[in-house]
Amino acid sequence: MRTLLIAAALLAAGPATALSCLRPDPLASFDMAAQSELPYLVLSGRITPIGAPPAEDQAGAYAARLTGEGLAYEGLTVPFDETVTLDLQCNGPWCGVPPGDDPVLVFARVDGERPLIELDPCSTWVFPAPDRQTEEALAQCLTDGACSP
Repeated sequence: MRTLLIAAALLAAGPATALSCLRPDPLASFDMAAQSELPYLVLSGRITPIGAPPAEDQAGAYAARLTGEGLAYEGLTVPFDETVTLDLQCNGPWCGVPPGDDPVLVFARVDGERPLIELDPCSTWVFPAPDRQTEEALAQCLTDGACSP
């Protein structure tokens, strides 16, 4: 009983912190980007860091090269090979994860000199490379101006 009281006192002593994320969904991210005041690019390809990313579990921005395609009404058909900024973000102890060597789908905000890709802990803007069905759905979202009815 005494152990239970000590545990209850410890739990009540300070606020509990937890990260609550919605399930990452490229169509939901498309809608968030469409509602933004700033324009976004929908890109798919490989990201290669230029220089060293921030230390593990630390926020910071760094340059990278994204080579792939951008979204058009026909799908991911517009060649893209440019320097982008990756913005590694943390929320308390949780940090975003830099993309690895595999192709990815990203939503890059056009705000400043280079497109900006936010790497937040909830993976809001970065996904594995899309399958054909997701690519077609995103092209349809572009045509409709939104993914939700």
